Amino acid sequence: NLERYEEALALINKDPELSKKEKNNLHLKALTLYELERYQEAVPVFAEYLECLREVEDDKERAERAAQAHEVLGYCYFGLENLEDGEREFRMAVSLERDTGKRQKHMHYLAAEFLTFKEYEKAVEECDQILSEDENYYPAYLIRQEACYYMKKAQQVVDDYHKAVDIYAGYHRPYLFAAKIFFNYSQ
Repeated sequence: NLERYEEALALINKDPELSKKEKNNLHLKALTLYELERYQEAVPVFAEYLECLREVEDDKERAERAAQAHEVLGYCYFGLENLEDGEREFRMAVSLERDTGKRQKHMHYLAAEFLTFKEYEKAVEECDQILSEDENYYPAYLIRQEACYYMKKAQQVVDDYHKAVDIYAGYHRPYLFAAKIFFNYSQ
């Protein structure tokens, strides 16, 4: 509920303790601005937060927090329709993430953003990278299949259909793009 985020932001800005340039306060403010879709305001707060993280002594904690911050900062840039900076931030999140599942999630979200921005080749490349690490990463097949559909790569659409339904046959999307390739492109 956006009202609650507005209230939280008002409290953050009003309370002298929460207004201090301390990592947890900055993180709270940055995430609140992000949730309010006030991306332009969130970007410099995330930058300050990332600067504060340099002081965190625990390497694991610093890397986890920084990876999350870079991911959300990437979303801010995507919300501002800045693909280049959004991609840079997501790549930074991927490079910092030690957990394979979380790293693949960052890559998956980046591939989905490439699809949104109609950067189909980049979406395919990102999905290929995910699938080289885990051939059963279902969302990568869906994103790659859709990107290949728009690039009129019929055989890859059908191949991804087969791979996706082998993993999970209960979702309509792989069937949709396989059918569309035949109907719309007569392939």
